[in-house]
Amino acid sequence: MKHRGRIQAQGENLEASEAWSQNKPPTKNDGFSAWTDTFQLTDNSTVDELVISLELSNESVLLSIELINAWIINNFSKQKMEKFIDKLFVLKETIFQADTTENEVYV
Repeated sequence: MKHRGRIQAQGENLEASEAWSQNKPPTKNDGFSAWTDTFQLTDNSTVDELVISLELSNESVLLSIELINAWIINNFSKQKMEKFIDKLFVLKETIFQADTTENEVYV
């Protein structure tokens, strides 16, 4: 069974959304992850997509906003986005404390 959702951004002169889909349901231990993928639209057409998997928290919302801004507003390429995700995850570890003592992850 596919688990999927959509993250939307709306504002003045902006209405955009990104879909996510994965085979296993997100768990509390997943916390936050992101990657780029290629989605097959038709037999001849594909589109690059940003995929964000998260446990909803204030921190994950902030990280998601940074990623969506880079992907949609700044129009990062797939390669540039992958590098940005790597850098953001390094920063995430120093900015937000991880506490896994009770199977909860704070990103």
